[in-house]
Amino acid sequence: MRFDEGFPLIVEEISIVGATEDFGITMDATLGPDGSIYVADMGSMQIVAFDQSGDLAWRSGGAGDGPGEFRALYRLAAAPDGRIYAFDPSANAVSRFSPAGAFIDRRQLEFGFSKMDDLVVGPGSRMAITGITPRGPAPDSAIHVFDSELQYINSYAPAPVATNPMSLSYSGAGTIALTPEGRSLFVRRLPYEIYEYSLEGRRINVIEAPFAYDLTADDAVTINEEAGRFEISRPTRDVPVFHAATSLTDSTFIVSRREGTARYWDLFTRSGSHVASTEVPNDWGVIVGYDLARNVLWVLGRHQLEPVLHRLRLDPTSL
Repeated sequence: MRFDEGFPLIVEEISIVGATEDFGITMDATLGPDGSIYVADMGSMQIVAFDQSGDLAWRSGGAGDGPGEFRALYRLAAAPDGRIYAFDPSANAVSRFSPAGAFIDRRQLEFGFSKMDDLVVGPGSRMAITGITPRGPAPDSAIHVFDSELQYINSYAPAPVATNPMSLSYSGAGTIALTPEGRSLFVRRLPYEIYEYSLEGRRINVIEAPFAYDLTADDAVTINEEAGRFEISRPTRDVPVFHAATSLTDSTFIVSRREGTARYWDLFTRSGSHVASTEVPNDWGVIVGYDLARNVLWVLGRHQLEPVLHRLRLDPTSL
């Protein structure tokens, strides 16, 4: 498959993974360091693991309050050592599992999030969460870092622009991903900006996407106050959504973008250049990660209206 003119990637083979697993609601997915792929299924409250070829490896979890169970299975991240981190917003807790799916522990975080967007785990088992923390230690920051014991360390990166701070609790902060060398790429919710940081929070680069939106976080939700009561509703105006960056090479990365029902991929260089963009099939959904060893791009989407994973094998010469 070839994309729009000027977009360099070439897909050699497309396969569907998970079509027989009867997923309920696939909230998130993450790529492990060995090429395994893990899906957060809110329907069964289970983490569903597939190997590098897309064959089912294991299921772990379930609904409840016991060890390894979830009230809400919302976000996943794979650590460099292969452990899986799962965030449950109802309990404000992170559960950790072995690469084979065995429950390790669950830790409640020191503060909660009015809107939690994404998480990653980097070198030294440091965990970073993007989200809005109006009652946390850094309400104006978007990225919040925890140590290997899930104790809070620090926060950094600017939250999106909003006139009404309450808007951020509905629109969110943005997404985070790690580069091959362990730096963080933060895709801000609005405006469409991409920040590169060291894990300690030192800003390295700012990349402005070549798409101008006359929007702020206030446009993502309508908030009306009357007699001390707030009424929340969705606005009629479409607000674009920018998903996490995925590194393809040491110098390039790709971002999934949704505008209404249309979906796009934006390709950038780490130095700050926009290479090209292309429209992609709506069923492809969100890019999960790139398996460099096998030239496989994993995408969380749909097939015949059912949630699945798409396994796209790329032509390595097109990268």
